[in-house]
Amino acid sequence: MYKTFPVNRRYSLNKIFMLTGAAMNTVELEHVLAQQDVASIISRFAAASESPFAIKDEDFTLLLGRESDDQPESYPLECNGSVIGWVSGKKEASLLACFISFAASTSFH
Repeated sequence: MYKTFPVNRRYSLNKIFMLTGAAMNTVELEHVLAQQDVASIISRFAAASESPFAIKDEDFTLLLGRESDDQPESYPLECNGSVIGWVSGKKEASLLACFISFAASTSFH
C-alpha cells in the first residue's frame, strides 16, 4: 500500500527519502511520461476522469495536469524503491500513480 502525504505540505527530497526509505532515483519521470503508451493512457484517464489531477516531479514541480484545491491526496510515483514523483488528486488518482510507477519500473529494467 502506498503512503499518502497531504497535498498542501511540501517535503524536501531528504524528508521524502526518510519517510519512504528510498534511494536516489534512477529514472527520469519526464522520459517515462513521454513514452507513447504512457502518454496515451494518461490522456484517456484525463478524458474519463471528472476530477482534476496533477503529475509532479520529486520536487513537486507540475509536469502534467492542473493543480486544484480539490486534490486531497498525493500518491508517490516509485521506481526501484525510489520516489520519482507524485500524482495529486482524488482516490482514482492512485490508479494513475500505480500505472506510472509500473511504466517507470518497466523502463528501468
